[in-house]
Amino acid sequence: MWEYRVMRRAEGIVTKYFTFGIHEVYYNKKGEIKTWTSESITPHGGTIEELRSDLRHMSLALKKRVLDYETGKEI
Repeated sequence: MWEYRVMRRAEGIVTKYFTFGIHEVYYNKKGEIKTWTSESITPHGGTIEELRSDLRHMSLALKKRVLDYETGKEI
């Protein structure tokens, strides 16, 4: 199982700052986070309606708690 989730990633070497992106997050059979995409993703579709649908699914990620990119844990 997978879903879109917002992840916060620490950036910068000298000055730390955060960026946020939508990632595909994959779960094991127990419903625990197993892995996620290394880069944030962009919406896509073969038709305008598929693109709208993808954007709707991504927008659901904004209603959930943000995950830390390094650990996968909610922050």
